[in-house]
Parts: sequence; structure tokens; C-alpha cells
Amino acid sequence: MKFMDLLHTASSSMLRSKARTFLTIIAIFIGAMTITLTNGIGTGIKSYLNRQIGNLGATNVLQIQLTNKSSSGPSSANSGPTAYNPNQKVSVSRGGGPGGGDKQLLMSSKDISTIKSIPNIMSVAPEQAISPDYIMGTSGKYQLSLQQQFGVTTADMLAGSGVDNNSSQSQVTIPESYVSSLGYSSDQAIIGKPVIVGITSAEGQQSTITAIVNGVQQKTLIGASSAYANTALANQLYPIQSTGLPAAIADSFSTVEATFPNNFTAAQISTIKSDLTAKGYSGQTIKDRENTIFTAINVIIIVFD
Repeated sequence: MKFMDLLHTASSSMLRSKARTFLTIIAIFIGAMTITLTNGIGTGIKSYLNRQIGNLGATNVLQIQLTNKSSSGPSSANSGPTAYNPNQKVSVSRGGGPGGGDKQLLMSSKDISTIKSIPNIMSVAPEQAISPDYIMGTSGKYQLSLQQQFGVTTADMLAGSGVDNNSSQSQVTIPESYVSSLGYSSDQAIIGKPVIVGITSAEGQQSTITAIVNGVQQKTLIGASSAYANTALANQLYPIQSTGLPAAIADSFSTVEATFPNNFTAAQISTIKSDLTAKGYSGQTIKDRENTIFTAINVIIIVFD
């Protein structure tokens, strides 16, 4: 049968079953449109999350914890109790439940020295939980969540820039929503201006520290209410907060942040992680957290496809 005969037969068949032909065309169109929209939405979500997760911190930072070799914690009906180690500080719970939940071992300054010895680790600092009482601008005191910035910040700023950890000046970046409350008419107006941070020691004595506003953060879904302090400010606030605590408690932390060169490849970062594992630690980057989220998104996209 010639090509023209095949074409004529197909055309005749389509005209005889107009309803079936119409429905088939609509089904193909809807299917193609659904795939296009799903892929477009997936790409858009990934792009948006890239920006949101970028606001959580620097991309050249490893969040490091001691590896808990007991899968069920210090005491478990499944594995039995873990042998006592006099050199290991008491672990802290990261969950609830009858079994006490997951456990995270505590580190000390000795662990910082060990991590610093690993090749290509540039700096190491404990992740200190800073709990200020208030922040004050030209008038009024307001509660604020404050975190220490590690590494090179990638956060979007409406004005100014991220804090500089190499500066000896105490610096802070603030959420956009705090600008007017602190007494300033615009994001740009508060840049370079001093704010007062109040903080109380373990003995109940309140002190104040002056910091300079280095930037106003873009509003985000993640970490929208947190301000960020540079190393100089954190090093002023944490000792005040820890005054009155036993030395062993003040020198205890569950997580440290280590920086590596900003231009490192995935293979080089993987080598650092392997070196950490060999010494009993585990490290995770912002990119690792991002990949976990994107894996879930990809599964959803596949289901819709």
C-alpha cells in the first residue's frame, strides 16, 4: 500500500469516529501540558528553595557533630546499655519517647583542636546558643532570635551586606520587619547605625553590648525572624551569658561549625567529610540539606508525571 493510500485510510477512519479522534487529541494535549507544567513548577520550586536555603547560612561551612555509635542511645531494650566512657561528656537528648529518643554526644575544646588538625579546615568554632534579652534602636526594646554567622554569607539583603567575620567591630544583620520598630524610616537609613543588645548572665546580671547594623535581610520563609551576629559580637555576648556556669558546662556543645575554601569542589568536600568520619565525626553542608529536600520534591514530581 502506498503512502497516499495509508494517509487516505487514516483520514477516513478519523472522520468516521469524530468523537474518539477529538478525545484522543484532547488527551494528548492535556498530557503534554501536565508534563510541561509539572516540570516548570518543579524547576520554580527548586530555584525558590535555593534562595531560601541560601539564607540559612554560608555554603562553605560544615556542621559537625560527634558520631553516636549506639543506634539506640545510651540505653536501649534493643541493643543494651552503652559502655561508660569517662572521657565522653553526658549526651543530650534530641527526641522524646519511652526510650529517651535519639542522643547527641557533647563536644569540648579538645574536639575543636582535633577538627582543626584536619587538612583544608580553615576555622572551627562551637555553635553557641546565644539568647539575648532584647534589641533596642532609638527607642523601645524588642525580643529577638540571634544566631552566629559562619563562613561567607549568601543571604539576600535589601540594604547593606552580611556581617564580616574578619572584622573586629561587633556587627549584626536584622530582619526587614525590625527596621521601623527600631526607629528608622527605611532599610538604608539603619545601615551603619548602632543598636543595643541586652543579655543576662547565668548569675542574673544583665549587660548591654553595642553592635552596628551591617545589613537588612530579605524576607524569607526560613529563618525570617532571626538576626545574625558576626564572630566579634558573638565572642562578646556568649562569655557574658555563660558567666556563673560551671566551666565544664560552658565548654560543652553539641555542634561545631568548620569553614573550608569557598571554591572547593564536591570531591574535595567529600574528602574532608571522610577525614572527619575517620576521627569519629560527621559533617553536613547546606548543600547536603538542600539535596535532602530536593530528593523529596523529585519524588513528588515523578508521581505527578
